[in-house]
Amino acid sequence: MRAGEGSDTHSGKAFAGVTALMPTPFDRDGGVDLLAFDKLLGRQAAAGCGVAVGTRTGEGASLGVAERRLIVGEASLVCGGRVKVYAGVS
Repeated sequence: MRAGEGSDTHSGKAFAGVTALMPTPFDRDGGVDLLAFDKLLGRQAAAGCGVAVGTRTGEGASLGVAERRLIVGEASLVCGGRVKVYAGVS
């Protein structure tokens, strides 16, 4: 197998395109700002760019279980199958 020909274990298809490591925006009270998050996700999905949420390279390691579930669910809902959503990767 050559570089860049990895297999997506869910579909058996090779990875292709771009995946953005998404930031998790927070409101003034320290909660996840879903309106801002939805805008960020929507822009990526409209551009055909996959998203990775709750990544270990950002704030993902400091999110609680409920916050991780919230952002993964929200990303799945907003992206609506238009692009791939990856959770908790780095």
